[in-house]
Amino acid sequence: MKAAILANIKKPLVVSELEMPETLEFGQVLVKIYYSGFCGSQLTEINGSRSEDKNIPHLLGHEGSGLVLDIGPGITTVSKEDRIVLHYKQSSGIESFTPIYKSVFNQIWEKV
Repeated sequence: MKAAILANIKKPLVVSELEMPETLEFGQVLVKIYYSGFCGSQLTEINGSRSEDKNIPHLLGHEGSGLVLDIGPGITTVSKEDRIVLHYKQSSGIESFTPIYKSVFNQIWEKV
């Protein structure tokens, strides 16, 4: 997948291909994203207006819409081929571990 990565504050974003994990873990959903955008909060992260960000590098664009391609164990509220809206607020569903992606440059991006 192609992703916009905040690698350094006040620097251009890194747009890179990332390898998806091979399997979905408990509570994870694979979504084909049709539309995604940055919110005002993420813009302040990019330009350094927020406090120190200890989670760099990470992916941007947490609001969007897409199609569910696959579901991991424990998922009961969505099914394959459901059209969904993504947002940043915590839901009443289950929390999953953050996936670990690998870049095409063989660099591991944890918590991206």
